[in-house]
Amino acid sequence: EGGGLNNGSVVHVSNYPKNATAVHAVTIKEIVKGDSDLDTEPIAEDVWLALEFQRPAYWDDLVMSEYISSIMEHMPLQAVEMIDVATTLNKFAKNLDGVSLKKYNHIISFHKKSILSLDGNNRYVTFVRFYNNEFKWKPNKNYVCQEDSKAYGKMWHKEGVFFKDLPPVLKKAFLNREIIHSVHSGLSVEKVH
Repeated sequence: EGGGLNNGSVVHVSNYPKNATAVHAVTIKEIVKGDSDLDTEPIAEDVWLALEFQRPAYWDDLVMSEYISSIMEHMPLQAVEMIDVATTLNKFAKNLDGVSLKKYNHIISFHKKSILSLDGNNRYVTFVRFYNNEFKWKPNKNYVCQEDSKAYGKMWHKEGVFFKDLPPVLKKAFLNREIIHSVHSGLSVEKVH
């Protein structure tokens, strides 16, 4: 029944006869690692990053590093928009057109995913790639960590640093950062194009 966003972190729900939207505050840890306390898998593993709704090119490592800086500097982060295709098919299928039914069934049966990303592909790719040590974060040379008041920017602004080499305080800051997810159910493909 639905994807991996059913962890109780709902901050708003709107229900209408033909669709529903839930707004979740989700940590990056839940996205890349899952949550052992809640016995959930990483949300990123359940999300289909469809290119038809977004620009096809992914961010390069420099832009990803700048986004990690936004996370570490506690800047406001744009919400991620998704469709819970599993819930849409389970609860709202009678309201969908044939194109949407075919698309959503394909996502579940072929891609083995239950959530469709409408806006957030680059952010999801950035979270996963940084957590998996696939690129280095190069903070601004004036970056000072709010949690421990250390000037990590002076240490890493030239060479950068992989996630695995961060001190525990920065790993925790990254993994515990919340990003808002607006998760829609019951929307047709036509309504999101």
